[in-house]
Amino acid sequence: MGASLGAKRRRSHGEGSIYYDESRQRWVGQAWLEGRRRKVTARTKAEVSARLGRLLHGDPAERHVDRRQTVAGLLADWQAKSLAAKTLAPSTREAHQWAASRWVDELGSVKLDRLDVVAVEKALGRMAAGGKDQRPLSKASLVKARSTLRQALAWAERRRVVSHNAAAVAELPHGANGAGTRRALSADELARLLDALDGHPMGPMFRCMARVGLRPGEAAGLCADALDLDADPPTVAVVRAVQLRRGRPALVDDLKTSGSRRTLAIPDDVRQALADPLAAAGDGLLFRAPGGGPLWPSTARTELVAACQAAGVEPVTPNELRHSCATLLADSGLPPHHVADILGHRSTRMVDAVYRHRPAVIRGAEGYSSAGHHDGRR
Repeated sequence: MGASLGAKRRRSHGEGSIYYDESRQRWVGQAWLEGRRRKVTARTKAEVSARLGRLLHGDPAERHVDRRQTVAGLLADWQAKSLAAKTLAPSTREAHQWAASRWVDELGSVKLDRLDVVAVEKALGRMAAGGKDQRPLSKASLVKARSTLRQALAWAERRRVVSHNAAAVAELPHGANGAGTRRALSADELARLLDALDGHPMGPMFRCMARVGLRPGEAAGLCADALDLDADPPTVAVVRAVQLRRGRPALVDDLKTSGSRRTLAIPDDVRQALADPLAAAGDGLLFRAPGGGPLWPSTARTELVAACQAAGVEPVTPNELRHSCATLLADSGLPPHHVADILGHRSTRMVDAVYRHRPAVIRGAEGYSSAGHHDGRR
C-alpha cells in the first residue's frame, strides 16, 4: 500500500474522510456532526466506508450518545431550543415545565447513555407512589409526565444525541390510580346545598357551577361586564377564566377550548344570587380572594367542602358541581347535544359528534328548577 496508507482520501464535501491508521492497523472514517468530530473504525476500507455512511445518514446503530449529558441537561436544552419555539397555550407550556421538573427530581443526574426503559418505569412508579414531599400522581398526570419525557427524547433522537427513546415504550405502573368516578349530586342534595350557601360569600359562584354548568375557573373569572341581569332572559357571557400561571391564579382571556366562549341564559335564582356581587364588583371581578385578586382553586375546594358538611351532603369538588349540572339537565329531558352546548362542548360522547350552530343566547339552563325538573322552555 505504500504511502497511500497514511494519506487521507479525498471525498465529496459533507461525506467525511477515510484513511488508514498504521499504528492501529485499521481503517478510520471521520466526519463533523453537531459541532463534534466523530470517528468510526474497521478492518477494511469498504467496511469503514459503510459505517461512515450509516453515521452520516442517521442509522441508529451509529448514533452518538454524549456520555456527559444528563437527563436534566437534556430537558433544559429541549425547553430552551424546542419548546420555547412552539406556539402553545400557556397552560400546556406550564404542564410541560411541571413534568420536566418532576423528571429532574427523579432522574436529573442520570447520564443519557444509562437511561433505559427500566429506569423510566421505576421513576413512574415512584411518582405514582408519592414521597419526598410530593403527592402521588394520578394516571392522567403520569400520562402527561411520560409524554413530556417522550417528546424531549424524540427531539434528542432526531439530533442524534440519544440512540433510542426509552419513554416511548415505558409502561405506566400497574394499578396507577385513574381520575376516579365523578359524583353527581341528586336533586335533593343540590337543593340542600344551595340552601346552605345562602349568605355565603362564595355561594353565588358555586350556584353558577351547579345551575349553569360553569367550569370552576370560568365561574371564578366572572366580571361585571359579563352579566346582563336585566335582559329577558338574563344572561352570563363566558369570556374569561381564572387559571394558574407560574403557580399563581390569574385572570386570563384564554379559555379551555375554542368552544368555551358562550353566552348562557341563567335561571332566576342565579340572577338573584349574582345581583349582590355585581353591585359590589364595580367593573371588575365578582369573586375575589380574601386578600384581593383572583381566587385560589384550593380556597374554592376548601369552602365547598365546608358548605357540603354544613348541608349534611357528602362533599363534592367544584368540578363535580358542573358534573351535577350536566346530570340533572340530562335527567330533566334536555337533549344531550343541548347539554353539551351549555357546558361549552361542540360535541358529546352521548351522541354522534356533529357540528352545530350555537345560537346567540343558549337557552335551557334557566328552564329547570333547583329540584331538577325541566319546565319545557327552550
